[in-house]
Amino acid sequence: MRVKKIFPVEWLDMKPYNNSDSVDLYYVGLANKIMDLLAKSDLDEYFKDDVILRKASLYFASWFEDICSNLGMWALVNKECNARYGSVLPFYDVSEYYEGEVNPQDISLLLWHFMQVYNEKNTLLNPENPWILKTALDLTRLLDAEYESAPENERLYDFIHNGRIGENWWECRKLLEWFHMFSYVFLGAPEAINESMADSEFEDMPLPKRMYMTVTEHIFNYKHNLLSLSTWQWLAKITGNAVFDEIERAKPSMFLYKGRKTTRFGLYDLVEDREYGVEMDSFADGSMPIRNYEEDKTLVYTTLVRFEGRYYISGLMTELRGVGKGKIDDAVEEMRYQRELESQQKENYSAFLAASGGDPAVIVKDRDAVRKFFVEKMRFTEEDEFDMPAVVSLPKCYSIYGDPLNGVCISPNNGQCIALKGNKFYNKEYAKREGIGFYVNNGSVPYRVACILHGQGLIPDAAINSLKGYEYGRDFLHKNGDFFLDYFYHSTREYDLLPY
Repeated sequence: MRVKKIFPVEWLDMKPYNNSDSVDLYYVGLANKIMDLLAKSDLDEYFKDDVILRKASLYFASWFEDICSNLGMWALVNKECNARYGSVLPFYDVSEYYEGEVNPQDISLLLWHFMQVYNEKNTLLNPENPWILKTALDLTRLLDAEYESAPENERLYDFIHNGRIGENWWECRKLLEWFHMFSYVFLGAPEAINESMADSEFEDMPLPKRMYMTVTEHIFNYKHNLLSLSTWQWLAKITGNAVFDEIERAKPSMFLYKGRKTTRFGLYDLVEDREYGVEMDSFADGSMPIRNYEEDKTLVYTTLVRFEGRYYISGLMTELRGVGKGKIDDAVEEMRYQRELESQQKENYSAFLAASGGDPAVIVKDRDAVRKFFVEKMRFTEEDEFDMPAVVSLPKCYSIYGDPLNGVCISPNNGQCIALKGNKFYNKEYAKREGIGFYVNNGSVPYRVACILHGQGLIPDAAINSLKGYEYGRDFLHKNGDFFLDYFYHSTREYDLLPY
C-alpha cells in the first residue's frame, strides 16, 4: 500500500504557534514512521483509508510528544483511571507497567479508542482483539526505540501550563479552543463540530459566527474522550490552575440591555430577574456589538460565562430586533417553565423511589400498567401529563426508571435484561444478547440509572463478544463496567452522578 508522506504543515496545523522548529520536524518524521507501520500492520484493512491512516499517525505521534514532554494528558489518564477504577488503565494487565514511558498497554488502549471513535458500525469493539494487541506491540517497539532520544516540546508545554492564564479571558479561551480542537485528547472533535454545523438551526448565520458559536458549545459540553471530561475539566486537572475549575457558564437567556458603565455594560436577565455587569472585553473590538444598542430598549439573547469573578459573553450575543413583545414574553415564560421542570425532577425522583420500594426500576406489561403505576403508586392524577415512548412494534414489557436529573423515564426496551426480584419478564437468553446495550448507551436509560443497575448486579448476564467464550466475555464486561459506562455515556461520577 503506497501512502502519501505527512509534511510539516499538517503537524503545524495542530499547534498553537505558526512556525515549525527541529522538535516539530522530529515528530513529523516519527508520524511518517508510524504511518508506514500501520499501513503494513495486521490492521491494514482498517487503515486502507488514507484519511484515517494519517489521523492515526498524527494521533500516536502527538501522544508520544505528550509523554516525552511531560504535557500531562496521559499522566492524567493514569491518575484518573487509578482513582476511578483501581488501575492505571482499564482492560489490560498492568503488573508490569512504567508510568511516563512507552507501554504496550498504553498503545493497545489508544488503538482501541481510535478504532472505536472511527468505527462505522457503531458497535463495541473488543479491546482484546488479537489484531489490536499485535499491532500495539509493533508500535510499542517502534516508539520505545525512540523514547530516549525524543525531544521535549517546550513551546507546547509553556502554552498549556501558562501560569498567567487567569489574567486574560481571551488567552484562556485560546487555550480552551486549541485543546479541544487540536490535542489528541479530543479525537474526532473537529468532525463532531462539522456535524453540528451541518445540523444547526442557524444555517442562515454567517459561517464564521456559526463556527464560533458551535465551537463554544462544544468546549463546555462535549465530553467524547477517554475520560469523559469537558475541555475545561481536562485543563483544570492537567494544569492544577483553579481558574479552569472555577469557570461557570450560565444557561442561555433573554436579556435587556442596561447601558454601558465604564469597562462594563449591564444586562438584565429577564428569566432570572437579575442584572449582570458584563466586561467590555467580551468583544475583540471592545464595543462594536453594542454600539447601537438603546438602554432599557434593546433585547438580546446570549449566554454568560463567569471567569475569575467577572462575566463575559460566551458564544454570540444576538439582538432580538423585530421580534414582537408577545413572542419575547412567551419565550421568557417557556424558559422559566423549563427551569422549573428541572428543579421538580428531584421531587419526582423521591416519589418514584417511594413507589418502587427503593428499586431503581419497575417492569410492567403494557401501557395500561404504566399509567396505573403513575396514578396509583406515584399519585399522578389522570390530568397529569407524562410522555409515553412511541414504538413501532408491541414491546414485551415497559421499564420505568427514576433519575433525579431526568425525572421519571419510560422505556419499551430491554426490561427483559434486568434481574430485579419479581421481574417475570426476565429472559436470560435475551439478556445475554441485549444486556450490553445498557453499557454502550443505547438510549434506554440515563447514565445514573445504568450505573445503579450495574452497581447492584442487576444486569448479570450481559456480555461482550469474546473469542474466549461467553463466560469470559461476561466477566470482562462486568470487571470493566464502570469504565464502559463512563466512556459510552460521556459522563463521570464526579461531575454527573455524585452531585445528585
